[in-house]
Amino acid sequence: MESPAVTFTLAYLVFAVCFVFPPDEVRSAGLTVQSLLSAWLGSEDAAFVQYHLRRSTGTLLAHSCCPWQQDIHLTVTDSRQHELTPDSNVPVQFLTIRVASVNPYVKAFDIR
Repeated sequence: MESPAVTFTLAYLVFAVCFVFPPDEVRSAGLTVQSLLSAWLGSEDAAFVQYHLRRSTGTLLAHSCCPWQQDIHLTVTDSRQHELTPDSNVPVQFLTIRVASVNPYVKAFDIR
């Protein structure tokens, strides 16, 4: 017999995967972020930039509501300012971010 925790975990996993990476069946049923927020998003043809700004914001908010985000810590460990770049005359800043997991078996790594 399966425990309720296993059943809930599997059901939630399927829901989360279908929500983040919707297959064709979910898209055709209208269960994507874009279709659920269509009244707020407006028309892509009438206001392209505003539509995509709203869509990105809505998608980010919806995905941030998912649970499985408390297991890392992000820390800025280094910041370097460079005055000139080969492409333009504006200064750029390079950040080094340490990604550390609360799981002791996962090694920390840096993103620059």
